[in-house]
Amino acid sequence: MLTCWLLWNNRNKCLYKQVCKSPKSLMSSLNRLMANFNEVNNREEVGNESLHKQWNPPSAGILKINTNAAFHHSSREAQLGVVGRDSRGAVCFCAISKMKDIHSPLLVELMVIFYALQLAKVYTFKEVEVETDSMIAVKKISKKSSSFYTWGSIISDICNLFEEFESVSIIHVRRRCNCFAHKLTKLEVVVGDSKLWWRELPYGFCNPDFIMS
Repeated sequence: MLTCWLLWNNRNKCLYKQVCKSPKSLMSSLNRLMANFNEVNNREEVGNESLHKQWNPPSAGILKINTNAAFHHSSREAQLGVVGRDSRGAVCFCAISKMKDIHSPLLVELMVIFYALQLAKVYTFKEVEVETDSMIAVKKISKKSSSFYTWGSIISDICNLFEEFESVSIIHVRRRCNCFAHKLTKLEVVVGDSKLWWRELPYGFCNPDFIMS
């Protein structure tokens, strides 16, 4: 249905406005619309992880990484935000990165998960839980979905990274459980650059989930 609508809309613009998209541009639009549709369609909260109403710390010895991505359709830019915390809720690291030429929300949601796992590998964590509020990203990874689109290769890279850990899980949570990572995507950083904080917080940030022992 979306394909028919795009073709019909493109035909009308060609006839009446002398504006005609290329096949490549149409495919990019279709990919973006499908990703947005699936994202909205899958927001119904299912599974035990979705029952959580607030962030919960991982078990001892496990690193929990929350991920979030902000995608801007007009500029094709995206910002990634990740925060890794231990069983006390203390921040082990947090990081942001900004990139350009991104063509779909799904792609950037997968890229931030890959980014999180890369950081966990660099800092030699062996047991990892990754939380995201993108249900479709979790489903694509769990099914090891393949595609000729860029996100297909990202899923393959994520699955290959699994081999670097003793245990790893990708979990869907509600947005309210992902507030810290969401706020990280609001920090300023230039395109192509990254910022990393080890055992500390960005200036002006607080960690509401720290648990006093």
